[in-house]
Amino acid sequence: MREAPRSSRVSPSMSDLLIRALVVGGGAAAAVAIGLLARRRRSSKQPPVRVEGLALEAAVVAFTSTDCSNCKEVMRRLSRLSVPVREVAYELEPALFEAAGVEAVPLVVIVTPEGARSQQFGGLVELSRLRRALSRAGW
Repeated sequence: MREAPRSSRVSPSMSDLLIRALVVGGGAAAAVAIGLLARRRRSSKQPPVRVEGLALEAAVVAFTSTDCSNCKEVMRRLSRLSVPVREVAYELEPALFEAAGVEAVPLVVIVTPEGARSQQFGGLVELSRLRRALSRAGW
């Protein structure tokens, strides 16, 4: 009598499955950690600026420089908002930079209707984050 042919495929052992699961899980954890670190690096290291008493009269104040490409992109994004936006360019108004304590550009400051700083963003900021911040500030 002839034996039935065995399958050429070997089923993985439990330890093989565990190793595969650990590798996949470790890769996913590493990807999440890298994403969080990248997000943290994008956040502004700029200390909170002082806009109270500067009579800027806007919902959004953007501190920029005339030769900064990121500043130009930020201003393009801000033009899509339906609130007053005030651009303060370093080359044109250095005294306002000093009075506010601005150290880096672009820096976007959300101001409450009463004129106090609500939130600030350094670098290129997404329009959706700006809209949420404006809503929280009362605009």
